[in-house]
Amino acid sequence: MSCSVTEATVRPRESNFELLRCISMFMVLVLHANFFALGKPGPADLDAAASGTAFRWAVEALCICCVNVFVLISGWFGINASLRKVLRFVFQVLFFYTGGLIVALAIGKVQSPLHAVADVLQLTSYDWFIKSYLVLFILSPLLNQFRNLDAGVQRAVILSFFGFEAVYGWIAGGVRFFVGGYGPLHLIGIYLLGQYLQQRTPAVKPAWSLLAYFLISMVIAASGLIDLKLNNGCRSNPILAYSSPLVVAASVFLFLAFARMDIRRSKFINWLGASSFAVFLMHCVPIVREHLFVPVVQGINGSFPGPAGVLLTALFLVGIFISACLIDQVRIAVWNLISRRRG
Repeated sequence: MSCSVTEATVRPRESNFELLRCISMFMVLVLHANFFALGKPGPADLDAAASGTAFRWAVEALCICCVNVFVLISGWFGINASLRKVLRFVFQVLFFYTGGLIVALAIGKVQSPLHAVADVLQLTSYDWFIKSYLVLFILSPLLNQFRNLDAGVQRAVILSFFGFEAVYGWIAGGVRFFVGGYGPLHLIGIYLLGQYLQQRTPAVKPAWSLLAYFLISMVIAASGLIDLKLNNGCRSNPILAYSSPLVVAASVFLFLAFARMDIRRSKFINWLGASSFAVFLMHCVPIVREHLFVPVVQGINGSFPGPAGVLLTALFLVGIFISACLIDQVRIAVWNLISRRRG
């Protein structure tokens, strides 16, 4: 399995982790469809449609661990950074964003060419994850030395890091540099945690891990609904922050469930996993996000309320996922052609 976010190199892909990688990326789509495209439910939504609002909070709570899980996988296998792998990662980003810009120019949807080019080059404040993951690439030779530390030292670092983050970066909000987990510092902690789990995987059965993940997620959802009812959703420390101790715990249990699963090697799952990051890239491209993803999700919700809308939205997200993987095959072919010529 690759220790980067795309194709395999020497180590064969393990289908349990590839399936989890796909699930985490689908969770990203769900998050962005739920509270981003449709907007976070407010007190009025809770009063008007309590069951629907509770359902949306439950879905959000179940999916909020997606980024943490994705980085845990990277930590488990380690990022063996090299110039070639960094260039491959950058090429994948540029492939989708440049392609999106070309489409936007062709249909006349570019209002500011300068800003559009800045989006392609990742010079704007959007898409924090791409830049944060590049920081992991840069620091990976140093971070990978964590594996060589004594077990006691590793535990002390992990507990100290997440204890500090929980108190100062989440409960008290006394430091800005954790930014709710939306930045490289939190991802570094998750990456180190993934390395620790790889060396010292707890002997917990997958079923129990999944149950723990589900129960913690329901606590997160219930906390959000209570805050919505009592405080109008004005709690200072975001319940759905990636840096929340509950979200970190849910991420670990979901990850451990798949880490200990014995899934027969599947070429299809591995194929999807190899292009899963393309799913994130494609739906974040401005032309797709603003003129396809958000309008379609909003249109479905407005025209088909209730279970029918949920089903249609899920099918639309599956379509986005598969389309991104298929388009990524073009990117892989182009990259392989470039690599052969360079070789």
